[in-house]
Amino acid sequence: LSEKPWEGSTLSERAKFADWEPDEAHAVYECVQTRGPKLGTKAIVKVRVEAPHILPPNSDPQERAKEASGMRFNVGTTREIKTLEELTSAGCSVTPRLLGVKIDVQDNLVPEPKSESGFEAYRGHDIDWWMPGGYIVYILMTRLQAQPLDINTFWNEKIFTKQDRDNVRIAFQKSYIELRKLGVIHCDTKLENLMWDKTSRKCYIIDLEDTAYDTEPDDPEFWSEDEYFMWNLARRWGKPNW
Repeated sequence: LSEKPWEGSTLSERAKFADWEPDEAHAVYECVQTRGPKLGTKAIVKVRVEAPHILPPNSDPQERAKEASGMRFNVGTTREIKTLEELTSAGCSVTPRLLGVKIDVQDNLVPEPKSESGFEAYRGHDIDWWMPGGYIVYILMTRLQAQPLDINTFWNEKIFTKQDRDNVRIAFQKSYIELRKLGVIHCDTKLENLMWDKTSRKCYIIDLEDTAYDTEPDDPEFWSEDEYFMWNLARRWGKPNW
């Protein structure tokens, strides 16, 4: 990443506490390569920043520094990098490809409140969230030419007709099977972790921080239509036009 400068804009920011230690704040950016062999290439970078565990954060940065993990990453961070590395190496076509990873350390210099530091939404523009000695991980991946899915859009008849939803389900089954055949089980099953390319009728599976490894990836029994319900692609109640 250091050899390929990128610039971009924020797509999402959120704090994530208590699932796995150490605590983290996340931000996702759409970026463009501004210098290097592929000038103008668009990509996605996820920034994962170690955050204080003791709340409210201590106002003394030296005290906050005592909470730093010593570069022991959150389990989700380690898992996401490992899964992306393996799927990229295997040529998986239904997940983002990993382009690079950069690991850095938070120092004693607090970023400006308005800067694109990947930490603003979680600090609430409060310097007490910055943790000297804590890690910052930048995960650069391909930008998918697809539409993010969520419950409000997928189940809105004005946006997705019954035929549209059927097309997504058909594509999802193919993508799910490809991922399982490569030995990966996505454990965070929700529409927000899917993206849909209507033109190519391809469904992508994203956000690979909560995954497990399949001990029997060739088992023909791993597909079940229950997956539609688990991913909120189908409903067991309401209108029959599901």
